[in-house]
Amino acid sequence: MERNMKNTFFIFLQAFFISIASSQIYEPEGLNMPGSWNGWTNPPTNNLVFASSTQVVGGTITKITTGTLRWHTTIKVASSGGDITGGTYAFLFTSGPSVSPYNNKWGNVTVSMNTIQTYTYSSSASDNSITVVDGRWYTVNWKDNGYANTEAIFMETSAQPVTISSVTDNYTSPGTAVTVNITLNTSKSAEEKILVRYTTDNWSTSSFVEATGSGTSYSATIPSEGVIGTSSNQYYVFTTTVSSPTHANADLITINYNNNSGVNYSLPVELTSFIANAVGKNVVLKWNTATEINNAGFEVERKVSSLDFARNSQWENIGFVEGHGTVNTPQEYTFIDSKISAGTYLYRLKQIDRDGKFEYSPQVEVTVAHLPNEFTLLQNYPNPFNPTTVIQFAIPTTQFATLKVYTALGQEVVTLFSGIAEGNKMHNVEFNGSTLPSGVYFYALKTKDRNEVKKLTLLK
Repeated sequence: MERNMKNTFFIFLQAFFISIASSQIYEPEGLNMPGSWNGWTNPPTNNLVFASSTQVVGGTITKITTGTLRWHTTIKVASSGGDITGGTYAFLFTSGPSVSPYNNKWGNVTVSMNTIQTYTYSSSASDNSITVVDGRWYTVNWKDNGYANTEAIFMETSAQPVTISSVTDNYTSPGTAVTVNITLNTSKSAEEKILVRYTTDNWSTSSFVEATGSGTSYSATIPSEGVIGTSSNQYYVFTTTVSSPTHANADLITINYNNNSGVNYSLPVELTSFIANAVGKNVVLKWNTATEINNAGFEVERKVSSLDFARNSQWENIGFVEGHGTVNTPQEYTFIDSKISAGTYLYRLKQIDRDGKFEYSPQVEVTVAHLPNEFTLLQNYPNPFNPTTVIQFAIPTTQFATLKVYTALGQEVVTLFSGIAEGNKMHNVEFNGSTLPSGVYFYALKTKDRNEVKKLTLLK
């Protein structure tokens, strides 16, 4: 049925300039679906399921801006208590001001369920036709392509579409498959599919895995190759009736979705850097994250280098830094460790989620060399080494000292230093083991009243 409306010159110009200036329809007018199902009342104030939420108070056709821009509604068909009863109806997609609601219309389609179809934008477009059945729900997505031909889909289910109440995962590390656990608000219809859509390149491409389960509990596994642990690695969960989604049509075929309040689910709290620097008598730790999901914070742990046999080498918790919860932007953290003496230390971060899950960062090593007022022999660096390494030592007062290297059997290999060593100063001595076989050696610093020994490893 053709709708003929008298348009003023002003209204004509308004629609003309809007269509030129915008790649989407004019939002205050929104999208309406008048048809024989509501007596062609337009705007459809007599049946709000066909009315634009931006033009009619209580209208349920809403605009979704996440991903593909689209307008969305769900129609309940029942012999009683529904939005409409079963039957065959003529209808149009329209957009226009209340005084001329048929200014823009899309038609020429006989609806095929669960299929994306192209609707013609034309003032002379013929009515669309659809057949619906009692006891069914029909979810509509209409792609906002501005005032031009566009696409839409009607998805049919035998029960009201489910919503996705919660999403959790068991991420451990990059390269390890992740199980995504999904909770629904109620049991789904047979026609609905639950899919996890994930990306490794920030949505330039994406892949899909279908969840399995029963009742309200479902799960899906993102394969190991889909878990790279960067800010570009994200996922969300959606429902649909379409069997083979593609990257291009995923948004248009979505019934409901859970995308973590718009920021998607990241894999994981992504630590982009972690460094330790000795600054005076302190160690300054700095680290950065690219994204955070459910991040309660970081426990900072320290231990003495395992090659320093004279001291405790167990990890100890030395502080906590609060995280930022869920953010999709870079964050920077700093922690200062001031309760240390000279030596070589390892640090790591224990990142803790708000649900108690945790994971450890890589370790970083730092040597603290105070301007010494005490007898100090530091662990050589690097260690193991090939063929050279550096040994640092200090003594509290100026006096005679020797630094020698020995075999594991106690045989002297070389004297690295022998003479008057200035006090309260760090001395750097290089040891070259190019003429020696691989193995474990010991180096000893000796003064008139003190002697200390450490182990080093030559590995060729």
